[in-house]
Amino acid sequence: MFLTLLVGASCGPDQELTALTPTLELCSSELDFDEQVIGNFYDLTCAVQNTGGGTLVVESVAFTSSSSERFTLPEGFVDEIGPNSEAELVLRYTPDEVRLDTAELEIVSNDPDVPTLRVPVAATGVDPEIDIDPSTLWFDEVAPGGSKTLTLDINARGSGRLNLQSLDLSDGADAVFQYRLPDGVELPYKMDPGSGIEVLVDFIPDDDEGWDSQLLVTSSDPDDTTVAVRLLANTDYEGEQPPEVEITTPDWGNYLVYGEDVDLEATAVDDATSPTQLTVSWLANGVPISGGGTAGDASGRHSITTDELPEGEVTIVAYVTDTTNWESGNDSVDVTVWAEDQPILYTITGGLTVFDYWNVDDDVTIYVDDEVIFQDTNHTSGSHAPVEFEAEKGSLIRIVANDVNECDQFLDELYLHFGTSEYQKLNDQQCRSSCASHDCYDSSFNGPWPNVFYDEEIAITIPSGG
Repeated sequence: MFLTLLVGASCGPDQELTALTPTLELCSSELDFDEQVIGNFYDLTCAVQNTGGGTLVVESVAFTSSSSERFTLPEGFVDEIGPNSEAELVLRYTPDEVRLDTAELEIVSNDPDVPTLRVPVAATGVDPEIDIDPSTLWFDEVAPGGSKTLTLDINARGSGRLNLQSLDLSDGADAVFQYRLPDGVELPYKMDPGSGIEVLVDFIPDDDEGWDSQLLVTSSDPDDTTVAVRLLANTDYEGEQPPEVEITTPDWGNYLVYGEDVDLEATAVDDATSPTQLTVSWLANGVPISGGGTAGDASGRHSITTDELPEGEVTIVAYVTDTTNWESGNDSVDVTVWAEDQPILYTITGGLTVFDYWNVDDDVTIYVDDEVIFQDTNHTSGSHAPVEFEAEKGSLIRIVANDVNECDQFLDELYLHFGTSEYQKLNDQQCRSSCASHDCYDSSFNGPWPNVFYDEEIAITIPSGG
């Protein structure tokens, strides 16, 4: 009996003390709202757990080190969380301009091991735009039992990814119209700025009834949530309406090399009885470009050399005029005219878009022609926003990654972006760990720490290759 009591006395107090200790655990070590459209608010819910045996007393929850006031806690938070229980924490992000926003979420509690928990928070305000050409699909006359297919171009403009949410035919239109998305595209579908897809629209009538219907395109464009594309078939395109114009070359966001030949090409849909009744004129930043022609002449094609254009950012506009009623329609694209011997803007990211974050463990320095353009020397694992800089083609990018602390050395694949569509891979992912529980465990890796585990120099080859 005495022995039993002694054993109980030696273990009980320690077990009781352990059982009464609270332990705070958050849903994630990093909180990311991703890209969100300006003008709205977005909530992110995160579970706060108490995995210990004692009551967790939460003294305060707040955002610190914030570059803005766009992060808030709309519902506040509880003061206590019981043993082996959890509570929901709601974080709100309200972007009002295009920018990257960062902050730290700070939770102060009676957790004896981590009395102040700090977690990085990131979000990006974006303003995507949708560009659909043409706004009218005119199928003209199709006999019963026949079919005709036209192409609809849907392009992402503005800043940030465009979420293409749905395509819907107006009431009854699905009896004779159908649309086909490209292979690999399923709705909802996120489109990088500058990218586009071609949607095929079929008209398959079973009689000669005329149709004036719509294809409704819904997206995350805050200014044009739903765009109605007119579908006309077995009926005339009538009325004093301006021509529907689409610039097919050059594409939005393209870089044009100064002094090289470039084709300007536009197509038009109109009720003119002959293509020769449609005249085409071109402007660059509001100034007429020499030449022109008719829409019947190679679809309004006009060849120039880019020394006819100003250097830098240029808005090219095609005006198409129906000379029977003198109604005009237009379309525009934004391009950059670039002299190869001049610096231009590049972006380094962690993926195939200009918005992808990237990670390193622990430190990294990036040089361009021996000048530092980015440096992380906080001796901890970090997630970083895209890095923008100006350089000339042929400039040398040097990436130096340093492993300071025991266990992990890691560097994401990095990509160099030029314009809206060209990119160059800079390095393979570097991942090695001396900790057996990690994905990149290597039993032969034992330091030493600190060590430089990546030091390479890469020449910029894009836009001519990538």
